[in-house]
Amino acid sequence: MTGELAADLRGKGGASPEHPSDPGTAPERPAGRRIPQASVAAGPRRARAVTPASWITIGRFLLVPLVLAALFSSRQNSRIVACALFLAAALSDSLDGYVARRFHQVSDLGKFLDPIADKLLISSTLLVLVFRGQAPLLAAVVIVLRELVVTVWRWRALRGGHSFSASVAAKIKTDSQVVGIALLLAFPYLPWPESARMLGVGALYLGALLAVTSALGYRPYRCAMDKLS
Repeated sequence: MTGELAADLRGKGGASPEHPSDPGTAPERPAGRRIPQASVAAGPRRARAVTPASWITIGRFLLVPLVLAALFSSRQNSRIVACALFLAAALSDSLDGYVARRFHQVSDLGKFLDPIADKLLISSTLLVLVFRGQAPLLAAVVIVLRELVVTVWRWRALRGGHSFSASVAAKIKTDSQVVGIALLLAFPYLPWPESARMLGVGALYLGALLAVTSALGYRPYRCAMDKLS
């Protein structure tokens, strides 16, 4: 009976479950949901809002009041303490940038906070020196106004989902301002104090000039000029 049923199936072009019609073909697997392989790489992790690089930037914010407190202190050698704190905060700018790039921790929060920390550090220290008559007023006004304008540009760009990085001229500008302020803070302790002071004033004027030229290269300024023309 079983032999007759198998012969009948072969006669109709079918195949017995135990004897497939094509001996070289394995029986098909039942369709179903595919099981994900363990070797498939996981997708990119979600970037954290506050990264170690951002914490370094936040630490630079916290150093600003310490610099100002040392400047207003009447204790001996408080000026050199202010200079040391100022340089430590300024150098942390390179550190957080390196950490962000090295460990792929670049974030929108870091892009926004990092330049603000630099501007706050430089502008506040510079204004105190101007208040004490130890820094040129014209250079300070140009530097502070430029930083305010560029900060507004950056904020509006981030709100629109855009960002722009600092140009080479802007980085040289920041370095010039850091050197100028550091020399004006430390010149009484240097071998040639008057020469160091004049060099610091010159560095600040160079920083003011680069502040204007680098600001003119930002995209918001170029777009505004295109609309006017």
